Amino acid sequence: MKVKSLTRYYLEAQLPPRPKNSHKGDFGRVLVVAGSRGMTGAAILSARAAMKSGAGPVLKAKGR
Repeated sequence: MKVKSLTRYYLEAQLPPRPKNSHKGDFGRVLVVAGSRGMTGAAILSARAAMKSGAGPVLKAKGR
């Protein structure tokens, strides 16, 4: 099995450069559909990770 380290430099090389005058909303959105009543930890962690990684707006699906 071949193993590759995911370093910052490797990942940067895989992504196309973004224009300097761009906004994070120009590159899509993230919809987090996770968790259940009383068990929202995974949903919160996923949404925070998406925001910190520079994803577009993070949307919350409204449940019942």
